[in-house]
Amino acid sequence: MPFDELRHKYATKTHSEEERQLQRIRFGECLVNVPVKSITSILMDEVLNPFYIFQVFSMAVFVWEGYRIYAGCIFVLSALSIMVTIYETRMNNESIRKLAKYVCPVRCMKVTHDGAALT
Repeated sequence: MPFDELRHKYATKTHSEEERQLQRIRFGECLVNVPVKSITSILMDEVLNPFYIFQVFSMAVFVWEGYRIYAGCIFVLSALSIMVTIYETRMNNESIRKLAKYVCPVRCMKVTHDGAALT
């Protein structure tokens, strides 16, 4: 569709400031808000992972059988893995949030009753 047709189709219907405010209230701002999970939320999601539940069970079995060093190794490695996962997840969420946020100036054209275009 040529630009002149688009302009005629959409620019001839001008909205008053009041109508624009009502539309802004009705539809909201033009924002893509990506929520960032809190560290505790990420931690709960990570700890409730079936793999880490199995790790806790394994540590209990090793302690029960007297292999405290193995249980300690499992604990240290699991704790490090959880910390790295939390850090990576948090950084990924932040980068997605930054990518989704896009700000640019926009010009609104208004056509007056005599046909003149105002910006």
